[in-house]
Amino acid sequence: MPSSRARPPFRRALRLAWESGRSLALQQGALALLQGALPVLGLVLMKLLIDAVARGARGQDPDAAFDEVVFWVLVAAGVAFVGALARNWSVVVGEAQGQAVHDHVHALLHEKVVAVDLQDLEDPEILDLLQRAQQEAPVRPQRLVGGLTQIGQGLLSLLLMAGLLVTLHWVVAVLVVLAAVPGLVMRARYARVLHRWQERRAQDDRETRYFAWLLTSPAIAKEIRLFGLGGVFRMRYRRLRKLLRGERVAIARTRALAELLGQAFGLMVTFGAYAYIAKRVITDPATTIGDLVMYSQAIQRGQAAVQTVFSGVSGLYEDGLFLDTFFRFLGLPARVPTPEAPSPVPTTPREGFRIEGVGFTYPSGGPPVLIDIDAQLRVGERVAVVGPNGAGKTTLLKLLCRFYDPSVGRITLDGTDLTAFDPAALRTRIAGVFQDFVRYDLTVSENIRLGRQADDSVTDDEVRAAAEAAGVHERVSALPEGYATRLGRRFDKGRELSIGEWQKIALARAWLRDAPILFLDEPASALDARAEVALIGNILDLARDRTALVVSHRLSTARRCDRIWVMDGGRLVEQGTHEELVGLGGSYSALYAAWMRHARE
Repeated sequence: MPSSRARPPFRRALRLAWESGRSLALQQGALALLQGALPVLGLVLMKLLIDAVARGARGQDPDAAFDEVVFWVLVAAGVAFVGALARNWSVVVGEAQGQAVHDHVHALLHEKVVAVDLQDLEDPEILDLLQRAQQEAPVRPQRLVGGLTQIGQGLLSLLLMAGLLVTLHWVVAVLVVLAAVPGLVMRARYARVLHRWQERRAQDDRETRYFAWLLTSPAIAKEIRLFGLGGVFRMRYRRLRKLLRGERVAIARTRALAELLGQAFGLMVTFGAYAYIAKRVITDPATTIGDLVMYSQAIQRGQAAVQTVFSGVSGLYEDGLFLDTFFRFLGLPARVPTPEAPSPVPTTPREGFRIEGVGFTYPSGGPPVLIDIDAQLRVGERVAVVGPNGAGKTTLLKLLCRFYDPSVGRITLDGTDLTAFDPAALRTRIAGVFQDFVRYDLTVSENIRLGRQADDSVTDDEVRAAAEAAGVHERVSALPEGYATRLGRRFDKGRELSIGEWQKIALARAWLRDAPILFLDEPASALDARAEVALIGNILDLARDRTALVVSHRLSTARRCDRIWVMDGGRLVEQGTHEELVGLGGSYSALYAAWMRHARE
């Protein structure tokens, strides 16, 4: 996995803000500078106003003094209105930019999740990384934008306030800045502590979410109630949450105490500066009441500006730790790489697949799943793969789809190693249905059209033909809105289908793809025996012009295929026609004899 060492967060935050909308970024920057400068101008105007009032109070030409007061009041009101206008427009621009960054971050995250290799999504460490990226993505982008604005505005205000305080004494300006340093150090330290804790407890946090999902998912509800699992899962959720909550509160408690000490130092500096100003007003005749107010306010606002900058920096540091997680996920290297100059994938294969000495072990470790597989899947041939659970049948299909690359050996298509192809281009030639097919809460038509999602020319007749091939057209026609009926219970007016009917929808989706290669992994597992015979017979008859590989536990399906591969313990132990394998008297013959006995019973 890429290094966890974070790069400077400013550059990454600026990059996200800039890429999400340049116009908004420029507006936000200009507004931040304006809002940073206006407070200093306001203090100067306040001093001039107070001094004008003081002169009038001393009886020095009251009319002229009042005219001067009115002038400075009008100027100050104009500056205040500009400030109010800038603040309100900044809220609008900030919200727009925050939303733009939010969408940009999610677009990057979704693009990577879709592109990441399947084996990465089966790696617990990477799943932890993904969860943390997903968990923070909804809130961090807005904080990043706010933090950048806060820093820019605070820096300008701080520089101007410091320049104003230098006219009082340079030591005061330095102390105002130094007073906030302990707070910054503490925040940065505890940001690292919290980040390390989140990394250490990522799997525990993911487990709490898993138990929450088990308790709230409608798909699990029946089994939860039947086996009385609610109390077990609630207890495990509470136990994990108690652990996480206790550690998180302990970190917050320690952080609060450390920051209190830093704030105490800042208060000493502030009130010491107030005492110095008071002495100047008392002992220096040239210092006016307006100076007293201006410098006192400058100290307060200077410290506020320092706090704003340091808070923004420390917040951005915390957000930078998120960015590190986010960019680490985006930077995951491809384990199934695309070659720099990929070979063209045959539009219509001529020879088919050849599997040569293939072995495979999952990257997470464990014993080999496939061992020394040698076989050929010829063009136009329909081959069934049978064997006990855990024999490696589904894993072999995943290698043929190039979700993984073999650990040893190679797989070729028309003589070209699959690793020479762009994986995405290879998969456009393949249609398939897996055991864990997806039930999309979309309309029937949309569910089927996903098989050719990039093709806008798919007609209603083609969708219907795919549904008829899968044996689900009559059921769809009986729905309230036919092919426009939304499926599932997630949204309003959704209609639920039986698991077998959902499986037929998945088959229709695969059929519509019209790819020359068809992979079916237990394509009728949710159907009864009679429906399975009818459906598979229909599918295999229609698939005569395609290359088909069918994984099935039902030998009635295997008998309909041209050849049969028998797998056991990750090895291909037998292959041949049904008649050849029965006559061989080996593993398939024993399976067939047991199946026949069961059928007679």
